[in-house]
Amino acid sequence: MGETIVENVLLSINQILRVDNLEEAQTHYENMLAQVTPAYLEALFFEALIIEKQQGLESACNTYQKFLNAVAGCNLDNELLHRAKLAKSKLYLSFLRKNIKNVDFSIISNNCWGSFIYQYLGLAYNTPFIGLYLFAPDYIKMITNLKDYLQQPLFFTNKSKFEFELKRRGILDAYPIGIIGDVEIHFRHYDNKDIAKEKWVRRLERINYNNLYFEFCDRELCDKKLLEEFDALPFTHKVCFTAKEYPELKSCVWIKEDSNKSYVEYEWYKFPKYFNLVKWLNSKSQ
Repeated sequence: MGETIVENVLLSINQILRVDNLEEAQTHYENMLAQVTPAYLEALFFEALIIEKQQGLESACNTYQKFLNAVAGCNLDNELLHRAKLAKSKLYLSFLRKNIKNVDFSIISNNCWGSFIYQYLGLAYNTPFIGLYLFAPDYIKMITNLKDYLQQPLFFTNKSKFEFELKRRGILDAYPIGIIGDVEIHFRHYDNKDIAKEKWVRRLERINYNNLYFEFCDRELCDKKLLEEFDALPFTHKVCFTAKEYPELKSCVWIKEDSNKSYVEYEWYKFPKYFNLVKWLNSKSQ
């Protein structure tokens, strides 16, 4: 986006000043940039934040875009680079909220990806799969017979069948572990089992079995066989984010930034570059 803005500005300068070539326009452009001070950029960014807080995201979008236009072509320090990324994410959120029409969906996610989608859209959590994760073998087992599992009561345990992995990560006994049938639910972002159970039961009542969307990834002890099993499940709406390319698996979306890793990380931030969330969620009637 920055390169396009720069090109447009150069062409505009060329037309307005009637300079002989783009090299001369470049000089004028660089002189203009010298007047765009860090203090001005800071003020513009915080103006957008204040407008958003007082009037809402939609009202702030023009100022966020103004900030992005101002920083285009500038040499950004880490702080301004972070703010430029934040401004872009704000515009993306606005785009999502304007264009996603299907808002009564339930995301069944093996990790926090679903939580972020509801937050991006400003929607209530119509799913109990929030602030938690399941190891890949248990996730595939559960969604294969989802209703049967979700109709069973939730219990808690002090011992996990994945103890070796929790020890390796240094998170053994770090959070409550739920049990539904023979499946473990790891309530990673809950302080105690009482809160975890209350949230699970309350959100379970909101689930819309007629509008389900499934998300998976190649983390949490996942392997190629489990990816294949997920891909073969008869769900209309499913997506799986992976660090490796699997062209033979139609549900898999390759996150190229993670190609040098064993599995994807923070896919809730990276997916927009590779996956059309609007098209996916709006395909309810298809």
